[in-house]
Amino acid sequence: MSLHTMQVTTGLDPLQVLEQEETHTLPDTETVLLNKIPWSSIAKGNTISRQDESLLQNYDKHSAEVKASILDEQGPVYAELFLRLLLQIHTPEHRAYIVALVDEMLTLDENYTSLFMGLRAVNPAYPFEPFVRLLSSSGGDKPAEDHYMSSTAAKILALLIVKSPSVDEDLPRAIFNWFNQRLHESHSVDETVFALSALQVLLRKNEYRIQFASKDGINQLLPLVRIDQHRQVLYQAVFSLWLLSFYRPVAAGHFPRTRAVQALSKLLGVVTADKVVRITILTLNNLAGRGRCCQEMIESGVLKKVNNLSSTAIADPELKAAVESLKTVLRTELQQMSSWERYLAELISGNLEWSISHKSERFWRENVLRFEDDKFRALGILTELMRVSTDENVISIALHDVGEFARYHPRGRTILDEIPDVKVAVMAHLDSPSPLIQRHALLCLQKMMITNWEFLP
Repeated sequence: MSLHTMQVTTGLDPLQVLEQEETHTLPDTETVLLNKIPWSSIAKGNTISRQDESLLQNYDKHSAEVKASILDEQGPVYAELFLRLLLQIHTPEHRAYIVALVDEMLTLDENYTSLFMGLRAVNPAYPFEPFVRLLSSSGGDKPAEDHYMSSTAAKILALLIVKSPSVDEDLPRAIFNWFNQRLHESHSVDETVFALSALQVLLRKNEYRIQFASKDGINQLLPLVRIDQHRQVLYQAVFSLWLLSFYRPVAAGHFPRTRAVQALSKLLGVVTADKVVRITILTLNNLAGRGRCCQEMIESGVLKKVNNLSSTAIADPELKAAVESLKTVLRTELQQMSSWERYLAELISGNLEWSISHKSERFWRENVLRFEDDKFRALGILTELMRVSTDENVISIALHDVGEFARYHPRGRTILDEIPDVKVAVMAHLDSPSPLIQRHALLCLQKMMITNWEFLP
């Protein structure tokens, strides 16, 4: 089953593939349900009725098959019981257990959400209010059970919202606000993973994708998209971007306003985890042809990285198809760009090669005045590459291009004299340990200083 099929039909929950890479700080539903809750003692204290106790004793600690059978017969009764107990029980451990029962129930079959929806006539607070109240139960130094309740309640609430034909706009907003708060307050990988899992449920629907993007949601995710990030957090952050990329208004209208393409590009060629590479390519493939995303990919060097990936053996047919599709789209985009646009995109990517743009006299005669665009932006990029690049080829080409600017621009030498940073960057390479760089630095400096450059070798 493909990632897209899983997302559409089952709402893939990446928590199910959480890697065992560290000691987890938060319990999961399976762990919470290992606890033994003394329902009879709770009933003696009048917190729940004897009828509630009987229902719980008949349901709790049974197999999934038995629970499914009970729910098929008495589903509305148990849905009402769970919601009511969440409102009237205040012991964290007991409330966490009820939340776990609901989560287990909806994991068995998401269609059980209809049982909760049918309770609106019983209580106007149902089915959302019990879970909304739990969103504020985490934060600070509260017990792990509170963090579990808050995160799982958010996931359940998101599922109820997604399955509901209509909801008050305050409900998805509550989850988005909770998610933003959790990202800022999270002290562990588990907390971040739980928060992302809840968000991903809501991002199944286009209306919530656009709401999240409109609240600067993409930029909220980008700090998690780093090559030094925990692998599971990184995967789920990109997974969230992938979900957002399916909706064209978000892909074309919101992604280009962020640095998402650049962040995804940095992952390629560095991150080796198969599932991260896969979801990154699928996300970029969705964004291809949307707004300025293709141009940003070319400027970020995605085409070269995709070409490298294409030359490797890819066993996954869906990933292979996505790589080839992305490569084709980017090559077409590159061909449609003017020679100057291609040159500038190459500069921005930082991946310079001895292409025709650098060597062609025609290119320099036709485009040298374009170097004046955006306050000599191209010269600024070349100067920065000379400063920071560690690639011998890139530095040599940058030196060559600065020299060609001095040769072909009518005021090239004068302009370079007015931008001292360029000459400083060039002279810094005169004593380079690389003979190639040293030669290009010397030749560049000669072009900057000598009028009759045509007599230079």
